[in-house]
Amino acid sequence: MVYRSMEENILMPKKKAKRLVDVLDGIDKMEVQYTKVIPKLHKLMNIIRSSVISERREYDYSFVEGMVKDIEKNKCVISKLDLDKCNNLYRKYK
Repeated sequence: MVYRSMEENILMPKKKAKRLVDVLDGIDKMEVQYTKVIPKLHKLMNIIRSSVISERREYDYSFVEGMVKDIEKNKCVISKLDLDKCNNLYRKYK
């Protein structure tokens, strides 16, 4: 294990979160959801909508749409499992 001093941590560039799960590391989860998660979920909804029509597609779309509505109404904070599922859906429909 490598230990770093505080100065080294400050100088180290932070990685950009590419996966939705990586976004959960933020301090204020509701703010993070509004600034980072919701735009990515809207992108996922557009990708799902543009795919081939199927029953599964409609189920996946309504799942993501429901998550967005819940976040926008401040009903919940998204769990890591939900974001893992969204990452898998992105890979599936990409």
